[in-house]
Amino acid sequence: MPEWWQVDTDLLRTIHLGMRRPWLDPWVVIVTFAGVGTYQGTWLLFAALRPKAGRFWLAALAVAGLVAPLLVEKSGLAVAASALVALLYATLPSRVAWGALWALVVSGALRLVLAELVDRPRPGQLPFVMPLENVTGGRSFPSGHTTTTFAIAAMVCWCQAKGQTSSMAAWTVLLALLVGVSRIYVGVHFPIDVLGGAVLGVAAGSACYYFLKDRLALGQERVGPDSPSAEPDDETVRADRD
Repeated sequence: MPEWWQVDTDLLRTIHLGMRRPWLDPWVVIVTFAGVGTYQGTWLLFAALRPKAGRFWLAALAVAGLVAPLLVEKSGLAVAASALVALLYATLPSRVAWGALWALVVSGALRLVLAELVDRPRPGQLPFVMPLENVTGGRSFPSGHTTTTFAIAAMVCWCQAKGQTSSMAAWTVLLALLVGVSRIYVGVHFPIDVLGGAVLGVAAGSACYYFLKDRLALGQERVGPDSPSAEPDDETVRADRD
């Protein structure tokens, strides 16, 4: 067995078994569900459409975002995870949400390609692994949950760096870190899978920011719930550029 594989396996054992506590399990499952791309995408779309969509459509999207997890996962923990994502993402300014949605899609697509090329099996094959999530098959490297969550966090961080001070970026980074650790805790990814997902996510989110920053006028407003309720319209943005 290669040395790096042994280190990866030992670290998996330490987190997956050494940190396991019955009272902690449901909380970690909520965090790991928060990394599901469909939950993230739903609430990013909600934030992106919020300034212009009618109340009916926003309400319908919000209901779908909370009900669908219960129907798909058949677990109240999934609903709690979607609510957690809503708490963080639904208040993003529209342009930032569009950018984060692009980061989610691009990073997710890149992850699928890379996973196909690497074709690493999940750790469920190891005798000591007792997964808390029902994952059958699939490829392990890189972690998809980690990839998309870090891509979104990178986009929000870049927007904050070019805008005004807000705590939203710090919360998105914290969520990304917790999602990454949770994927190891629940026993569905190796630590290297999570590290690879974090690197890919940050790279994809950063690339999306630099590609979209002028098109979406990113970084021109605060990022977070303390943002002004009114965003500059297109004419104001064009005047600022001139």
